[in-house]
Amino acid sequence: MCASRSPVKGLSVREDKDGVRSLHSKIGDRRYKRIANFYFSIQTLVTFPGKNKLNGYILDVNRIDGTSMECFVLIEEMAGAVKFKSAINRTFSECGGVFSQDIKDNQLISYLMDMVEDFVTNVNRRVTGVLTLGRQLNPKKVNADGQFDENGVIEKDDYETSVYILNENLQINKNGVILKENWTHRWMVPFLVAIPRAISDKKVLKYLYDHNQVLVSLPFQSFNWKLFIRKAKSFFKSNFMPFINFLSGALALFHYEQVVNWLGSCPVPTAIGENSCGKSTALKLVGQLVGMRTVSQSSSESVISDLTKTTFPLGWDDPTFAHTVRSPLAAVFNGCGNQTQARGNEKPITAFILTCNFEMDGDLRSFERTTPIWFKKLVTSEDEPADHILEAKQEIFSLASPHCLFDEQREIIELVNDNSVVSGESFDAYLMETFLPYVRSFYDATVKTLSSVEEFFNLLIQAISCLQMNAEKLKTWMRNSVRGKDHEFVVFVLPTALATIEKASLPAPTDGNIRELIKKTPGGNSNHRSTFEGRTNKICCVKLPRTALSEDVLQQIDSFFGLTLNEVPEDENVKANDEATNDLLDALTAELEETREMLANEKASSKALFESKTKLQESFHEQRQSLTKENENLLDEVKALKARVKQLESSMKEKEETPSSSTTALSNKTGLSVVATTLMQAIEHSHRVEPESQEDTEMQSLDDSGIGNDLIEKGSPADEEKNHCNLCDKRTTSRMIMCTKCSQWAHYTCAGMGTYKEALRQKNIFMCKECK
Repeated sequence: MCASRSPVKGLSVREDKDGVRSLHSKIGDRRYKRIANFYFSIQTLVTFPGKNKLNGYILDVNRIDGTSMECFVLIEEMAGAVKFKSAINRTFSECGGVFSQDIKDNQLISYLMDMVEDFVTNVNRRVTGVLTLGRQLNPKKVNADGQFDENGVIEKDDYETSVYILNENLQINKNGVILKENWTHRWMVPFLVAIPRAISDKKVLKYLYDHNQVLVSLPFQSFNWKLFIRKAKSFFKSNFMPFINFLSGALALFHYEQVVNWLGSCPVPTAIGENSCGKSTALKLVGQLVGMRTVSQSSSESVISDLTKTTFPLGWDDPTFAHTVRSPLAAVFNGCGNQTQARGNEKPITAFILTCNFEMDGDLRSFERTTPIWFKKLVTSEDEPADHILEAKQEIFSLASPHCLFDEQREIIELVNDNSVVSGESFDAYLMETFLPYVRSFYDATVKTLSSVEEFFNLLIQAISCLQMNAEKLKTWMRNSVRGKDHEFVVFVLPTALATIEKASLPAPTDGNIRELIKKTPGGNSNHRSTFEGRTNKICCVKLPRTALSEDVLQQIDSFFGLTLNEVPEDENVKANDEATNDLLDALTAELEETREMLANEKASSKALFESKTKLQESFHEQRQSLTKENENLLDEVKALKARVKQLESSMKEKEETPSSSTTALSNKTGLSVVATTLMQAIEHSHRVEPESQEDTEMQSLDDSGIGNDLIEKGSPADEEKNHCNLCDKRTTSRMIMCTKCSQWAHYTCAGMGTYKEALRQKNIFMCKECK
């Protein structure tokens, strides 16, 4: 066997007799044992801007069966043997995994440490981990003149030398395909999608699904733009100019952020026209040409979220409702983004091209954020067979390829200056004959702005009278009088009311115009829910206080329902009661929420008090145990003193027959027996300090409890000596200490002792001034 490198602390990558490489362990002199079915090498260090917890290494892992895969291992996973093996199997799990035997954890960790050290010393290749596809930020320093300069102070995004990530295996710049060993960025979503730490991060999670990779076959092939344009002219016929505008808008969106920086806004290219006029075909062709993802029937939140994951534009084909496009159009118009309930404020990094089959005259604000491109309905000749149209469609789709992305910059400039493709005269004719008439008609004929709700109701009354609507039909979308808590309201479905005005061929205001007027009216609600005749469930509607309308308007509305002013039918009273009940229920619900919040606060306060009480009980228990222990120690001392007294008594009995001269003299002086006099002397010598008070007396030992005092009769010479301080010549019965040499008493404060405890410490060594 031959080794690719020397053993590192017992592990090495070696080849067996069949030439298969794997991890081996040294078991003797020139003897090695295969202990794993794989080996690996560190290829790249990946660092995320602002996401250092996701930094890690990309390893090239090879299995003995020839399977080779790239594995991403977090830095913290490199420090643990178990985590490291789990990280490898995160990638290899779908193809059977990798295995090892008899590898000690410290042995593998030491091997990993040496591998990292070798990588940092000899390779040290780093890339920036990114989560978005498309153009990557390319900040470079610029000088005061705005020119790129390494010595500049201000940073500016350099679009000219930017890197475009098309998919996980392909990156390009203005010079073509970038070789993998020269990558400076790495799209890490395919690795992070299986890492729990990344999935648990909400800011990272939204990038891990619904990718918009551009699938391109390699090697890049030269794209023939002139051939494609010639075929497009033949296929789209009179709609060729709208198609070219639509395609140009999609290509411009590749530089969306730059357009917003230059112009301050970027209107959405929007294909408008009758059904079957070729709008959706144009969108699909543009999408295939530039590698653009196409969606249909998507929600506005989903579209806005997609626009934050890639700089490649999105194709949105035929949304169901006009109000669905309102938020995305507002989000991309000036690049400021939009607020969403689920994901907060999301700022787009690209925009979308749009096709719609509905008229946008109901929302002027949305219309102003688009670049409308009118497609005419194609009229085919009877002589032209249907097979010929299908073949032409297949041919132009076969020519459409993302390979045009590489030649975009050079070829587009040539096409713009080629009059055989699009001449200035033909473009001006399109603007004058198709584009401007449509925009003018939109503003002049279909849009009316009202300034008051009174004006709107006058227009609505005129439309109802013109169409001669009966009460039964009106009750399906309008209620003339609904009693609330404080007011009576007129409740109606706004889209149906606007449709009624349009049906009467009257200039209808926009939905947004009326909702704004209702919001400004005190008591008005543009987002109400109520029931109507023939409907079992509540539906969205608007409500307006009747006090906001004049009596003439109210009288005309009531007359449509066969009523006079302020007359309300019985069924309306029931519905009004329902409305009042709903209002009361809302108030009770709010009160219930406040009560719940108050109970939660009280619960938290009670919990805090309980915890405080528990701590106090624990503290009291500890102090009680401490005092109990001290009491036990005092009892032990009392027992010891009692034993000492007994010992002294027995000693006195032995000496009773031969008392000392001093004892006999003291006995004669006091008139007590020799035994009592001896015991008195022993007690006085064992505790020479009098306690300060009754409490101090209770805490003393047996010698301090007063036994010695009881042996001295009141008025005796010994008692007189004890009550007399030989320093201040005053008499007292407490706070006295006796000289250990002359047995004279003195106040311990007169002797220079400040506290009773200090006197206790010196009682056995105290000597008065005369004896010192």
